[in-house]
Amino acid sequence: MGRVASLVATAALSLMALGAGAAESPYRPGRGPFPVRIDDSVSLDVRPDGPAMAVRVVYPDGPGPWPVIIFSHGMFASNQKYMPLLEQWAARGYAVVAPNHRDANGGFAPRGNEDVEQLAVTRVLDLTLLMDAVPDLEKAIPALRGKLRPPPYVGAGHSMGTYTAMLEAGLRLRNPQNGAVTQHMDPRIGAVVMSSDPGKMALMPGDLWQGVDVPTFMATGTEDYGVAGKGRKATDYTADFLSGAAAA
Repeated sequence: MGRVASLVATAALSLMALGAGAAESPYRPGRGPFPVRIDDSVSLDVRPDGPAMAVRVVYPDGPGPWPVIIFSHGMFASNQKYMPLLEQWAARGYAVVAPNHRDANGGFAPRGNEDVEQLAVTRVLDLTLLMDAVPDLEKAIPALRGKLRPPPYVGAGHSMGTYTAMLEAGLRLRNPQNGAVTQHMDPRIGAVVMSSDPGKMALMPGDLWQGVDVPTFMATGTEDYGVAGKGRKATDYTADFLSGAAAA
């Protein structure tokens, strides 16, 4: 668990640095000891009705083996928009595997709550297939051969990506209007690192971070409501917890 604790500390420093911007700030985390390499050569066929899923691997240039972070981007974002954070992790000894989900760069826009629920399901399947393919990454990227540590992996994400990672870690939610349950549990996820609280998203119950039982770190703020920053969107219902500490 020492690696998880180290990752939590690194995540906190990295996120504080991102929030500080270019202005003078006391938060200036030092660069990790490893040079960073980036590979965009891999893609996965995950959807028969759409293009292959692009995958970015950000990893240390060193002997390894490296623990693996599976990173899920926020809705309409992409793996390329989180490079300051991903590079910080890689420089400190983690290999980060970051897909572009179906909604990356606005490629899919949900038209209602059901579309959002379905998008969550497809995102989770993306991560499941990606974890299945981690051993193949070592074959596809020669510089990674023998350098990726086997599970458990760290599930990480931002906003909708945080929700995605939590579903992979065992979060279970129910739509009280139609009884539909959104759930998925992959035992390969041993910890979750969250940037932005998914509990502030529309439809989500508060304190969503309590919905998983693996070690969890979350960085957020009281006004963390997305790019609009105008508070929680009003909805017809709030999903029910079915698992985790909050359901006990």
